Amino acid sequence: IQMWYGVAANTASDSPPSLRSTVVEAASPVTCLASWTHKNSNSSILAVGDNQGGIQLYKMVTSGGDNQNVSFSKLQHYQFVASASTNTQSAIVSMAYMEETNQLVVSTRAIPAAVPVVPVDVTSVRIPVPVPQAVQVLKVEESLQSPMLFATLDGHKDF
Repeated sequence: IQMWYGVAANTASDSPPSLRSTVVEAASPVTCLASWTHKNSNSSILAVGDNQGGIQLYKMVTSGGDNQNVSFSKLQHYQFVASASTNTQSAIVSMAYMEETNQLVVSTRAIPAAVPVVPVDVTSVRIPVPVPQAVQVLKVEESLQSPMLFATLDGHKDF
């Protein structure tokens, strides 16, 4: 993923704002992004959903004078898996973070079962889901280590 961000102008040198970018690697093709500010560390979290039911969490790290350089460090990987033996699995369609309740709301669609590509350089947490196509509501704790499937809303269809 090519991540673009703006850097504020340096008021001392009267230079204009600049546009910069950095690359974030993904295990599978990316379908959506969500971001929020982590309450404990006051840092930005980026969630990257993919077409194999994976969600990779990154922490945004700024460095350099006036925070001019941005990089993303991997924190955790969540992998949706079927809770029953089926020939389908979930693909991530869209996500939104609900700050008031620390919940990540994830819309999924059913796809033919395949072996998901899971990153080897970060811990992966398997999250069993009762149905592959639904809105999955994850309770995301402050540590981001142990998400809990809070609810599954299975009355929708994506077209």
